[in-house]
Amino acid sequence: LHRGTQLLESYRGLLFSLKPIITRIDGWCVGGGMFMNMCADISIAAESAKLSHREQRLVFSGVSFFNALEFLELGPRKARELMLTGESIPGTEAEEIGLVNRAVPEADLDDEVERYCEAIKLLPLDGIVIGEMMTNVAYETLGIGQSLRNGIVGHTLATNLRWEDDEYNFVGTREKEDTSAAIEQLHERFADLGFN
Repeated sequence: LHRGTQLLESYRGLLFSLKPIITRIDGWCVGGGMFMNMCADISIAAESAKLSHREQRLVFSGVSFFNALEFLELGPRKARELMLTGESIPGTEAEEIGLVNRAVPEADLDDEVERYCEAIKLLPLDGIVIGEMMTNVAYETLGIGQSLRNGIVGHTLATNLRWEDDEYNFVGTREKEDTSAAIEQLHERFADLGFN
């Protein structure tokens, strides 16, 4: 519970910030990276970036601090698909489903992020703060703040689950071998089903 609360507060600080946050995604965006992306006002990804909830394969199986926000942005069906399969999607698909605002060629990524920064800098400072505050009020009205608090319970339960004898035990495998081997074995199980 303590660790979950610490995680919650860091994400909550980003989500409810009074400063605009832009994420720049180049390469892999997994687990906490996905959560930070959900906290951003604007998200720009390289077309080749890989966004994934692969961390869900470890133990969580659909538990997220951001279930409600992901349902709101992606729809429950797509959000659950990404969480239950841990499938990786490229930046181009992330743009199509609304997980990022823009996907651009990797060579253009810095320029595109800078373009958005320059546009925001043209706004009055008080207007930016008011806009962020009203976004925060909307999030609270929609129950996003409470959903984050509920995530503490789900995170705590998921990190203390019991594996049956016929289930893949990531934690046990990691203790017997090492983390790299455990992760490789975990993802191989999904690759056989066509989920990259």
